[in-house]
Amino acid sequence: MLLLEKVMKSIKFLSRRNSVIYDETENIVIKSFRTEKDYVSETKIYHVLNQKGFEKVPHILMEDTVNKQLKLEYLHGETVLEAFEKLEKSGNIEGGTQLILKVFDWLDKFYRTLNTGEDQELKGLTLGDINLRNFIVINDEIYGVDFESCKERTYKEEKIEVMARILLYNPKDSEYKKKVVKNLLESISASIHYIDD
Repeated sequence: MLLLEKVMKSIKFLSRRNSVIYDETENIVIKSFRTEKDYVSETKIYHVLNQKGFEKVPHILMEDTVNKQLKLEYLHGETVLEAFEKLEKSGNIEGGTQLILKVFDWLDKFYRTLNTGEDQELKGLTLGDINLRNFIVINDEIYGVDFESCKERTYKEEKIEVMARILLYNPKDSEYKKKVVKNLLESISASIHYIDD
């Protein structure tokens, strides 16, 4: 009798806080948390978003409280950072602006979803980790991942951080990035619709 051994093909994603691995054989993401606090925080955010019908996040497929691990649906797409870099290479300023405005729209929906309901612990929470690698583009729609760093601050501060981070991605402070950020500032100041105003 021949025994077949399952070999896990995996890709490790860049993460400073936790271990995040894409298991190609099961087509899932396995996220292992260093701390119980981060595990509990992220799991709670996913549950709240799913209960409230917020579909632009991966679904939890399995929770392992003993090992502080989540198995998540793998989102087939490219990160917003990858898409932004392609737009920068082609010089498409309008495309870069529209892409980040879609991230802002996702953030607005995320804030509104967390801030409706009875749970006072979630009131005023923002994403916290504004890395453009934490947003995935699928069929021109934005999805968000990575919720263990959610924290209290204003929504304006978070959007300002998005724009500041754009300028810091390589090549840093490029003319393209400056023009995109200028367009973003003009766009959001023309139509301010923040919850905390």
